[in-house]
Amino acid sequence: MQNQGQWLEDFLACRKNFDNEKNEVWELTLKIVTAAFGDGALGSKEKHLMAMAIGVKDHCAPCTLGHLRAAIKAGATKEEILEAIGVTLSMSGTTAMGGAWMVFKMMEEEGLFQPHTN
Repeated sequence: MQNQGQWLEDFLACRKNFDNEKNEVWELTLKIVTAAFGDGALGSKEKHLMAMAIGVKDHCAPCTLGHLRAAIKAGATKEEILEAIGVTLSMSGTTAMGGAWMVFKMMEEEGLFQPHTN
């Protein structure tokens, strides 16, 4: 399986091309996203775990991986991530498993799991 952290970095590097175009709608979208993930009644960590779960459900790799990385940076534990994935799978069924595997692979890369060997 491809290195998920590297895939995300490549995606974000490519996205910078669009960021540099100074598109008004895109800039407003980024402001909304920034405001949405700040601490409020829910903390940033919880919001990123929710967004990761939605990314898994919607099969959005950049959403899943970007919000997983942000949740880890905000202090999410292995147990919190796994519980969020469990809730996602319980609500979305087996169609969410592909996104869950991306999460598990990136958790290996971040040192939250031991790398799997056959």
